Parts: sequence; C-alpha cells; structure tokens
Amino acid sequence: MTAAAEAVALTFDRAYRNAGGRGDARSFLRTGRGIGASRAEATFRRLHADEGRGEFELCSGSTRTHNGRRLPSRTETLLIALAASSLVRAERRREAIATSGEDGDPEWSMTAHPLVAAAMRLYAIPAEPARLGDDATGARNGAQVDAIRGYEHEGAHANLRTLAGHVWVPFLKEVRTGLRIDETRGRMMARLTIQDMIVPHTVAVAMRGRPLSELIDHPVIDLVPDLRICRIRNNVGTMRPNGMGRPPSVIVETRARPVPLAVAPDGVDVGWRRLPTLHYADVE
Repeated sequence: MTAAAEAVALTFDRAYRNAGGRGDARSFLRTGRGIGASRAEATFRRLHADEGRGEFELCSGSTRTHNGRRLPSRTETLLIALAASSLVRAERRREAIATSGEDGDPEWSMTAHPLVAAAMRLYAIPAEPARLGDDATGARNGAQVDAIRGYEHEGAHANLRTLAGHVWVPFLKEVRTGLRIDETRGRMMARLTIQDMIVPHTVAVAMRGRPLSELIDHPVIDLVPDLRICRIRNNVGTMRPNGMGRPPSVIVETRARPVPLAVAPDGVDVGWRRLPTLHYADVE
C-alpha cells in the first residue's frame, strides 16, 4: 500500500471508530486504478449489504502534502468521514434489528425526511422499498446504487430509494394537484413544488424560516406543522399559446433531520439513526 493509500485508510479507520464502529473497517477498503481519465491510484469502499452491491470510488486524488506525504483533499476527507459513518450506521442498524428478533426492514428501522414521511403516511405508500442495487442497476463508479421502487396509487405516483434504512424520494407527485416532492441535495433537504403559483420576491425572502403551513394549505403539510421554509424560488414555466409546456410553479426547500417511520421496540438501540447514510449530495 502506498503512503497516499495508507493516509486514506487511516482517515477512514479513525472516522469509523469515532462514529462507534466496532468491526474491521479496513476490510471494506481496497486500492486500485481509478475510473477517471488519469487512471490514478484510488481507494474504493465496498458497500454494506444494507447499502446494495458493489463499491464506489472513495478517494482518487491527493493534493496536499505534509512532510513529503500526500494527503486527501478537504472534500475527499469529508467523503471519507461520511463513508465511514454511514458504514457504522448500516452495521449498527442491522445489529439492532437482530436484537429485536425481527427480520427484514421493519418500519421502526427506517428513517425519512419529515416531509417524505408525511407523504408516505398520507398516501399509504408502503415501507417496502428495495435496497439500493437490488435491481442490478449500474451507477457511477460501478456501484450498484440506483435501484428504484415505483408505486402507483390513486392519489399519487412515487419512486422510492433506500440506503441503510433511510428512505429518500427522487420523485413523488400527487395526481389531483400536481404537488411534487423530491430530494436532490442530501438526506436533510426536501423540495416541494407547487404548480400554478408564483410568489413575489419580497414575500419569498420574508418567508424564509417561517412554517411551511403559512405558504400552503394541504393535508400533507398538516402532518408536519412545524416544518420550516429554507428557501423559495419561482419557476416561470414554459407555457405556450397552444396550452403545451410547463405551468409556472413555486419551489420550496425544507431542511430537517430525518425521522423514524415508527417507534422502536423497548430496549432496542436506535442511536444509529443519528448517523448519516451514504449520500454524495451531502458533501458535494
């Protein structure tokens, strides 16, 4: 192992221990040629069974030096720490399920953004999403991390993905109003799109930090009355005289910590819920 790869392994192992990991962190790492144009040496992290199948490129560049040794960049260090903490989450979550005597993925072992959790309750979307990679869909870096489980309901259409017990939604749309929920910027940020609506700039600025219920009256918002607005922006749309195109809409971002979908049995450790899942958007 080169000095650069050893620096990555040390950083990964330290972050793993700090997050409460008790296993062999290094057994999830390997070095090899990266997938970029340079094909430089890279470190890969194998996915845990609860994360899917395959591996992803953890660190391929080392731009800083210290006493002649190449070190990971700041962004890479953040990704390494995230990858280590998310591995601990997967391991401790699986241990908690085994302790409870249950199998599979019980609802109490699942978390989601509060807005997503509310939509799942309102539209009775079952907490039975496939683990990422279960459909053998390829993703960047060769990792099997893009499985999608689609649901068609009378009230809404939804695509769900899960990663170590965290449910996130690339697409959920209400049939009646076109109200849409999606997550594109990490596990703590959900975006609500409201059709046929424009908010003046002064109002959008004044609404930051205000409850989402002050902007829209909707059953899904009634389930999360304390959820607050992070940012509002308008999408003017592309409507044409023939009626084709996209109508104007308001995009509202909400930031909140994930919540469990159900209460855990007494005596079961749920401390892993505070740990992150492996979501690239959290460090991009």
